Amino acid sequence: MKSFACMLILLSWVVAGWAEEPAAIPSAGAPAVSGQMPEGTIPDASMEPKREVPLQESFAATMQLSGIYELEDGNLRVAITDKKDNSTFSLKVGETNETGMVLLDADYDREWATLEKDGLVVKLLMHGASTTEMVTPAEKEDRIHQAEARRLTYAELRKLRQREGEKLQGVHHPAKTGEVKEQRLQEYQMEVIRKSVSPPPAQP
Repeated sequence: MKSFACMLILLSWVVAGWAEEPAAIPSAGAPAVSGQMPEGTIPDASMEPKREVPLQESFAATMQLSGIYELEDGNLRVAITDKKDNSTFSLKVGETNETGMVLLDADYDREWATLEKDGLVVKLLMHGASTTEMVTPAEKEDRIHQAEARRLTYAELRKLRQREGEKLQGVHHPAKTGEVKEQRLQEYQMEVIRKSVSPPPAQP
């Protein structure tokens, strides 16, 4: 009985020692707990949720797409009217103006253009409601490269159509045999009239 009591006393001392033991502090090289970022780590902006900006609060709140024009090199130029003061300015695809606004892309057939400034993209439609979205710098550069590739492709297609048109204009179509005979007969009759010579009898 006494030995059993001694065992209980020893067990109580062991439990008390565990309770008083201080919590372990992770070392600098230890992995961070799930859900926490290591100290000094810069958060990735691409992982952050994109902020939505209403059109009426954007830089293009009073802007309207008023024209899209094709250029000789296959690029597009758009005309934009600011209804705030009725001023008009134009940009080529890939061009940036003095306010930092860049024309990312445009579509001649669908009549839309996308403008970007400070990460905010506004898609202006000639007919319909405009929209907004936030983009990262990488997404902005990717859109510019895509528009450039389309511009070069369009320029090559335009040159090909021009060359085909020039070939069609330069093709000589021979006249039919009957048309040649009729034309020669008319020329001979005019020559006879000019020389006041009686025309030969008509062939049966």
